Amino acid sequence: MSQKIFHGPNLRKHLKTNSFYYLEPDLKNAGGHTYISCKLILEELKSRKKFHNINLLIPDDCPDEIKKELSGTVAFFKRPNFHQGYVKRLIHDLLVIKFIYRGIYSLNNILKNGDVIYLNTAMWMHLFAIIIFKALNRNDIKFVATLRLSIEFDGKSSKRAFLQDFTFMLLRLMKINIVFVTDSNLLKREYEERYNIDVKTLPIPHIPKKNTYLKSNNITVSSLGPARGYKGSLKLLQALRILDKRKFKNKERLFIVFHIFGEIQNYLQSELETINSIQIKALNLPRSLHEYELDLNMSDIIFCAYDKKMYAKNTSGIFFEACALNKIPLISANTWAATINEKYNCARVVAYSAERIAEEIQTLCTLSLKNIKRELCNGQRKFVSAHGCEKYCSMLLLALED
Repeated sequence: MSQKIFHGPNLRKHLKTNSFYYLEPDLKNAGGHTYISCKLILEELKSRKKFHNINLLIPDDCPDEIKKELSGTVAFFKRPNFHQGYVKRLIHDLLVIKFIYRGIYSLNNILKNGDVIYLNTAMWMHLFAIIIFKALNRNDIKFVATLRLSIEFDGKSSKRAFLQDFTFMLLRLMKINIVFVTDSNLLKREYEERYNIDVKTLPIPHIPKKNTYLKSNNITVSSLGPARGYKGSLKLLQALRILDKRKFKNKERLFIVFHIFGEIQNYLQSELETINSIQIKALNLPRSLHEYELDLNMSDIIFCAYDKKMYAKNTSGIFFEACALNKIPLISANTWAATINEKYNCARVVAYSAERIAEEIQTLCTLSLKNIKRELCNGQRKFVSAHGCEKYCSMLLLALED
């Protein structure tokens, strides 16, 4: 590979005198991986005392209790509302650039050479906001941009990939001091090959806690996190319709925990009400971190059969958490999770179809889940052992010193 771009001066001698700004414009509640990653990374970095100051910048719709708990400063105002349609989406993206830029600009009068600005998610809009800021600010700031999403959709460049291509061209021309990181080797390879940049693969920081609870006799299958089409929510609904009409061993023990909040919530709620012979707990409000971890811990099988069109290279925190807790992840072929499974044998793979998902759930109801978990346990331990917040922060600091 030819020489990489976007490397700045070595900061090894300067970290202790500089500030670290963690920008989290998406921190809107205490549920999900955004909150827990933010909390863990901030705590770990502060304990290491590598920076003079560590600051968190949050949006104006972040709850007061989170702002107080994490000592956050409101810097992002008037979050744009998302609208469907190509033109409306493009307008939305331009407003997001303004939204992100204003947050970064709030630091303009206090930034000094060697300070670090960290973005836990960096799409083209975030990067373009950095470009605008750097065009107006001459300080030698080091940025960290986390690349979480593939540029491709269904194996081809997305319709808006040209915007990202243009953004990376500007980053190259301006020689902005930026470190790119990701949590997927597949994404690392994609971005390095497309843009000739160096991308560091960092561990997943959040490892869930094991909770003690009274185990029921149920066979619990959980679909966790906001319901979306690409996360297989509709496929699971269709599979449950199929199972509703069948007779099979241990059907009376089958219990579904279905997080239905999200973009297709109303449709899921009305359709699930027509299923009569399967126990279903449909949750239509976002879960707190404690509630989410309880749902994780009470589960036997975690539904992660996502659409490869979106998840061929993108990671899944829920799949990782299922492995960390020795659950049975149900994943689809040709996804990032499937590549992990090829190496570690840590999950059950199923075709991305309602019929196959129904058959797999029915089969699992007839098997010893304890034995399956035992078979997956060794691979899951090896997979999870490379991750965690301590390892994440160690590698992040090394990336900054490189």
